[in-house]
Formats: sequence, C-alpha cells, structure tokens
Amino acid sequence: MKNQSGFSLVEVLISLVLMSMMVVSVIQMTNSAGEVKEKVLIEDEEKLSIEIAMARMNKDLNLFFTNKYFSTPINPSRTSQNITDEDALNWIQQKNQQTSERFPEFSQNYQPIPTLQFDEDSIEFMTIGNIRRYQNQKTSRFNWVRYSIENDQDSEFKQLKRYVYSINPFNQNNFDFEGIKGQVLLSNLTEFEFFFWNKDKEKFIDDFTPTNPDQSPLQGLRIQFKWRDSLKREFEYSRVFRTLWPIYEIEMEEEISQLQNALQPLNGSNNSSNGGGTP
Repeated sequence: MKNQSGFSLVEVLISLVLMSMMVVSVIQMTNSAGEVKEKVLIEDEEKLSIEIAMARMNKDLNLFFTNKYFSTPINPSRTSQNITDEDALNWIQQKNQQTSERFPEFSQNYQPIPTLQFDEDSIEFMTIGNIRRYQNQKTSRFNWVRYSIENDQDSEFKQLKRYVYSINPFNQNNFDFEGIKGQVLLSNLTEFEFFFWNKDKEKFIDDFTPTNPDQSPLQGLRIQFKWRDSLKREFEYSRVFRTLWPIYEIEMEEEISQLQNALQPLNGSNNSSNGGGTP
C-alpha cells in the first residue's frame, strides 16, 4: 500500500480555533444587528406616538366649533336701539342673563355660544367631532375636548392628556373633567407651551386675548414642546394648527351690506331709464 498523508493534530486544532472565531464573530454580528433593530423599532414607535398625538390634536382643532363663524353675538345695549317692543327687549335681556361660564353669550338666532377656556397648562373647547357609537343612539355630534399638561406620577416628566365630554354638551351648568379618565397622548415632556395667532400683530403670542369679540376666538394655534426619548436624548418640536372654517370678517360683511344698500337706488334708476321705449 502507498503511504496515506493526513492532517496533523496541530493543523486540526488550528482549524478548530479558526472556525470557532468565525462562529463567534457571526454570533456577535447577529446580536449587534438585533440590538440595532430593537433600538430602531423603539425610536420609530416613540416618533410614531408623537405623530399620532399631533394628528389627534389636529383633528380636534380642525373641528373646533363656535357660532361666531356665521352669526354675531347679541349685544343688549346695541340691539335695544332697534327694538321698540318692550316684551322682545325684556326677552333678550333675560336671555343674556341666562349665560354661564361655558356659554357666556348668545348669537343673533338665540343659540348659546361656547367659549374657549385657556390657562397656562390646558386648553378647552367645543368640537363637532363626536361620533355615534351605537345605532339609533341619542347622541349629539358636539362634544367638549380638553388638552391638559399634567405631572407624571411615575417620573419627573410631564404628560399631555386628552379628555372628552360628550354627555349633554349644551348643559348650562358648569362641569369639570376630574371624573373623566384622560387619554395619555405624550409622555416624557420637559416643556410644553401654547401660542395663539394674533391678527393685529401678525404673529403667535402666548396671550389669549381675541382682538374682535364678534369673531372666532381661535384662528390659529401653535404648540411647542421638548420631549426626551428612551435614550435620554432631548428633542424640540413645533406644530401649527388651524380651524377648517374660514375667518368670518364682521366688519367686511357690514361694509358690503352698506355698499349694496347704497347701490340699490342707482340700480333702480338705471333699470327704469333703460327700460323705456326707443329714443
């Protein structure tokens, strides 16, 4: 028989060491890829939660409701100048006395006008976004929505909570949201601020003071907040919201009405002159 050559014990040991090193490197790469994937998924979930919260807030503000879009409030002192009927005047004054904190005014068609309540840490308003959950349920499409910045009991950060009140939204009695369970939209907040659009200054300011009491109190809202992720990195966000209704210019409507009244005699005279026989 011919001599048969093979691997020596040293060569086998070297090959085993090399193979083990390759297996260890592959396992490390797999674990590293898994950790990167987990971090990316966590970051995506956290950023997605922010986008979901902004979308929820945008929908509520889009559906913000006030009668001032299509009617001016009743002003007893101004309305009484054109009313000679004493009973009608007493009825209007009585309506004005039936106002409450949530409905401080009545419109020209005697509908209660909801207010917009705002403080440093919350904003509360009426929307037309309520949805009937059961068929033939006696449910209004109106509801009250409150966004509140509250301290997180489990951490040092703050939370953005959303509260909804849809049971008898036109109740004149004042109600609070303390008995309603709020939905946590954002956590790990270090700062959160509201800014309102001011038409005269043409910029967003933190003072909520409507320039014209006959117009909608909300024409634009900007929020600005700082948020910290699970890796303790801090990010700053800013978002602008607006209502879907157009801005109702009361002064412009009055000017157009006066102009139309002034043109009526001219239009009548032109029609009479043009409507005669041939010269």
